[in-house]
Amino acid sequence: MLRTHILALGGASCSGKSTLAQHMLTALATPAAANHCALYVMRQDAFFKPTTEIPLDPTTGIENWDVPGAIDFGAMHATLAAVRAATSIADLDALWRARGLAQDAQDHMRTGDDALAAAALPTWMADAMMAAVPMPARWPAALVILDGFMLFHDDDNNNNGGDQGPAVLAACDAATYVVADAATCVRRRDARSGYACADGVFWADPPGYFASTVWPAFLALNAVPLAALAPAFSVLDADEADAVPAVPGSPVTLRYPNAGELRIPVLMLDGRDRGPDGMRINLAAVLAHVFKHL
Repeated sequence: MLRTHILALGGASCSGKSTLAQHMLTALATPAAANHCALYVMRQDAFFKPTTEIPLDPTTGIENWDVPGAIDFGAMHATLAAVRAATSIADLDALWRARGLAQDAQDHMRTGDDALAAAALPTWMADAMMAAVPMPARWPAALVILDGFMLFHDDDNNNNGGDQGPAVLAACDAATYVVADAATCVRRRDARSGYACADGVFWADPPGYFASTVWPAFLALNAVPLAALAPAFSVLDADEADAVPAVPGSPVTLRYPNAGELRIPVLMLDGRDRGPDGMRINLAAVLAHVFKHL
């Protein structure tokens, strides 16, 4: 069996998950870490159902991409099981090619958005970070970063996590939750012109979609991690100046009503715009968190 380590990287839409995942790939490709393990990013967006199967919001009659019914969780769990069952890097490479696991609705599927390019991690910073973070004594053969906006919900209709909490997290070795207030998320999302979906349909958020659909779904599905944060991070109309409370920045233990304590600690990170210093802080913290649990 191949020794594979899976990191769950969750948070709201536009909280900064994909940016942090890209920063990790950049850092882990530097000479200090290169060749220690194979690196993969698995996007939850790759498991969206076809456009014709996206549930309609009962109030607005508009497609709701932010509820569990929009994601093929059966395929996602089967893929995670296949990752665990892989016996070679060649197996993982074939799996990624066959299932398009790097597909990201907030990356190559989006149009009119240069946010990722603008937030790219400078090579010199990546080198400096890897020089400062203690390397693990034992590397896995592969590190998989699971990037998704719907990893932390506990829905018995969509998982079989039992006493381990949400099934997606139960399949992971470590978890990080990227935090941003509603004003930050909506500002970033409004900068996008739309999404070219895998089945050829172009989707653009209707006016007011974030407030009517995205944010309410996020609050409903993330009650447990949000309980560990200041209330300002759950308020739709709080502006960015209001959401000044600090994010814990350290691992917390989440307790799910139907499952008890999550078996893995969750690192909370601040995904708001904090410039180069914020990049360094988040990258150092997540790398240390991952290395600790290898």
